[in-house]
Amino acid sequence: MINTEALKNYISLGDSPGFYGYGKWSSEIYIIGIEEAGCYSESLIQQKINRYYELNFGHEGLFDNKLFQGNLTDLCDKNLSNYADFYNGNIKKGGYVPKIATLLKVLEDSNIETFEYVAKYFGSEISNHSLIEILPLPCPTVKDWWYPKWVNLKELDYFVSKKKYREEVIKKRVETIKMKIEKSESRKLVLFLANGKDKIAYWNRISPINLNNYTHKIGSIPYHVDKKIMYVLLPFPGSPSSNGKFNSYEQINIVAKDIKKQFDKI
Repeated sequence: MINTEALKNYISLGDSPGFYGYGKWSSEIYIIGIEEAGCYSESLIQQKINRYYELNFGHEGLFDNKLFQGNLTDLCDKNLSNYADFYNGNIKKGGYVPKIATLLKVLEDSNIETFEYVAKYFGSEISNHSLIEILPLPCPTVKDWWYPKWVNLKELDYFVSKKKYREEVIKKRVETIKMKIEKSESRKLVLFLANGKDKIAYWNRISPINLNNYTHKIGSIPYHVDKKIMYVLLPFPGSPSSNGKFNSYEQINIVAKDIKKQFDKI
């Protein structure tokens, strides 16, 4: 079972910094997704959340900055992540992980082979990117919303449904992500991966202006520059929203080079 305090700390309610993704906040490149991937079973979800709590908090529940850089952890540290099998499997199946890695390799000027890059740098503190989750809990589908049976619903009533959970946690998390972007002293490239029009509402809560007011495009991809920050709305690789224009490695390479060219002007 999941410790209730572990779950509350994981989703960053109260004074807990919570889990926001992988990498480090000082990275130049932020890739922002809707929610945490993987964990396609109850046992894996329980393992991840309880493990995060054990590593984050000592006997007095104190946050340990030696293990975590703020709210981000290192995906490549096998002591902190139980996703090694998921990501390795995703690569072998030709899933989205190697495609996102291809995008990042171009943006970071890396010539490392993709499998090695994912194993050593994808979501790692030693890279120049962070993988940030607006919503922290792994949830493959609404059907697999297992959390109500793990918590006291009288105490955490918003866990009764995924919709209520989203409404409860998203406000604080969006404000935290925006603060990290806007208060950065260095330039930032903020990439939002969306796999449907219904996800655009999330982006509009992070972007300084509404997507409809973006005046620049790289091909069909809209972007906006605000001082030292470049905001780009990308289709999720291989999703219907990409309209077949952000699926192949060749297409992703071309888009990544064009994004980098614009970002280098900042």
